[in-house]
Amino acid sequence: MTNSLLGHIVTFDQLRNPSLLDLVTPGHEVFKGDNVVAGHIDTAMFVVDRGIIGAHRFQEDVTWGDFLFIDKLLQNNSDKHIYIPEVAAYYNYIGQRKQYSTFMV
Repeated sequence: MTNSLLGHIVTFDQLRNPSLLDLVTPGHEVFKGDNVVAGHIDTAMFVVDRGIIGAHRFQEDVTWGDFLFIDKLLQNNSDKHIYIPEVAAYYNYIGQRKQYSTFMV
């Protein structure tokens, strides 16, 4: 992070791959980083200074762990939020969609 962003939570927009129609509602191809609600914020849409994170961690056992994480940080640090209204993240744009089998390690 540049010095002007140190000590802040930065969010930005994400372009969703419209070819994945089951994941993208027409007209909602861009998730806005100033709309921090469940189902509309993704891990790739924010950068947080490590000093703000402290002991907070993602909840790994829930679907919207990324939302819960960023929401908690913003609740405690709303004055440190910077929203950049630019697409700086892309969702599912690498390669073709593939079916993956479930396996246990």
